[in-house]
Amino acid sequence: MSLIIKNLSKSFDEKTLFRDFSYSFEDSGIYVISGESGVGKTTLLRIIAGLDKNYSGTVTGGGFDNVSVCFQENRLFPHLSAFNNVFMVSFSEETEENKNKVRALLKRLNLTDKDMELYPSELSGGMRQRIAFARAVLKNSSILILDEATKELDSALKSELLTIIKEESDSRLVIMVTHDPEEIKLLSATVVSLS
Repeated sequence: MSLIIKNLSKSFDEKTLFRDFSYSFEDSGIYVISGESGVGKTTLLRIIAGLDKNYSGTVTGGGFDNVSVCFQENRLFPHLSAFNNVFMVSFSEETEENKNKVRALLKRLNLTDKDMELYPSELSGGMRQRIAFARAVLKNSSILILDEATKELDSALKSELLTIIKEESDSRLVIMVTHDPEEIKLLSATVVSLS
């Protein structure tokens, strides 16, 4: 099902973020939500994900069952290891194949077997970001939402994430927020401006 936003209006106190905003997304490809700070980029992502229902208008094709999200805040479970933070959220069946998918992606994101045993409090900010990213990528969903997913990473890791994002966009819709014009260019993304 395509993601279609029609006549979206949303206000906080006296500030109007959206007034009759409409947009139709393709079923695959990469879209970057752009705009100045405070225009509602993260709010729009939360509405698409079904986490904010306090608006008028319609959003079809989004919601929890269809969307996986990597937030700016990592939102990892403190009582689960790095590996289990990905595995327990991404898969309902505890099969060796699913475990291998988690290990393979985390290794691709430059995390060692030892790193995978660590708890969130023992991980660096960049490591937590990669765990949150892996969790979103491995969840079976038709829409992948990434809110500044590369912000704490060095250039080599950022390049690997961008490669994975491109791969994911072949089979599902990727909607992301980034302030890096080079990323937008490298991803050949469609820009949706909220300014």
